[in-house]
Amino acid sequence: MHSLASDRWHFGTVACKLMHFLVNVSAYVTVYTLVLVTVVRYLTVVHNAKTSRFRTRPITTCLIGAIWVVACIANSFIFVAYGTFSEDRTPDVISCDLYDGNNGKPMYALFFLLAYLLPLVIIALLSLGIRRQMVKNRPTTHAAALRKMRSARRKKQIGRLLISVVILFAVSWLPIHIHLLVAYFGEISTSDIYRLLTFFWYCLAYANSCVNPIVYNCASKDFRIAFKESVVC
Repeated sequence: MHSLASDRWHFGTVACKLMHFLVNVSAYVTVYTLVLVTVVRYLTVVHNAKTSRFRTRPITTCLIGAIWVVACIANSFIFVAYGTFSEDRTPDVISCDLYDGNNGKPMYALFFLLAYLLPLVIIALLSLGIRRQMVKNRPTTHAAALRKMRSARRKKQIGRLLISVVILFAVSWLPIHIHLLVAYFGEISTSDIYRLLTFFWYCLAYANSCVNPIVYNCASKDFRIAFKESVVC
């Protein structure tokens, strides 16, 4: 982590390529899994009858697997584009980055768009549609309200959980995205304080994947039950 934040690499070419590959893949998989969860919830709330036969565990598992496969294939170029090198003026300093720095601008602009901005816009629009449908379907009688009370509570719990995870993702990844965009489209500070902040931003982004299971466990009783069932032999 320190090597990545300080632009000095000490672990060889293979580790350099693998590190960038895993970082990009994890970013794409994380956000598009959130998109998939939001899509499933949108279909459940807005088009429940029409899509019930498609919302099965095998199909969901296949879609999650497809996200991983597509993310790995889409980022396979990293093994060619990235590597270790040293500048002529500082031959003792090994960097781990793009071989051709001119490709940095379009690549990081595309990464910001596809791995951050576009997914968050999709999630926001679908969440808005879910909210509108839930308001539209509010029961008008006391009897109907009692029948739907349990379902409404569960939907609200899922909604709060999803919003929490999305906000956590947005906050965790925003600083490092801004740093990367400024690094390639502007000029970043070389001060020790900024290097320390960069280190913290990388840690914050990577910690997002570690924190998500904790959020699920704290916010969802269904998740706790499913987790216990999955780990019990």
